[in-house]
Amino acid sequence: MGFWVCRGGKMLGYQCVVPGDATEPIFYFEALTVVSAILYAIEIPSVHRVFVFTDNTNTVDMFHSLKAKQLYNPLLLTVVDHAIRSSVQFRVGHIPGEENGIADALSRFDYVRILQLAPSIEIYNFTPPQLVLGAEKL
Repeated sequence: MGFWVCRGGKMLGYQCVVPGDATEPIFYFEALTVVSAILYAIEIPSVHRVFVFTDNTNTVDMFHSLKAKQLYNPLLLTVVDHAIRSSVQFRVGHIPGEENGIADALSRFDYVRILQLAPSIEIYNFTPPQLVLGAEKL
């Protein structure tokens, strides 16, 4: 999993290894990466709007419609919960895969390609968020 942002004049890349014993489909981890990127941006002071690009149209559709299969509902619940609490609006848009090279290289831990595409990038690891599993009991 990998995403990048420009912040404070710097290009910052974030990556996380998909667990080797994971049983979820790759689409789950692509959507989880989008969730992670949105939550990262929500934590930045004075951010009111977040736009995340992904090359996966299923992920775009899921966040646009806010409808998904049961496996993916915690991803949507988590983003919506954080967005409401922080008063941040978010959107997810499509970018063609050939224009998404930095994120692809980060997700593959391909440092040679990362540095070819973004020589000044600073790379960090990230941990995906704890997901909201449903309505809280009162």
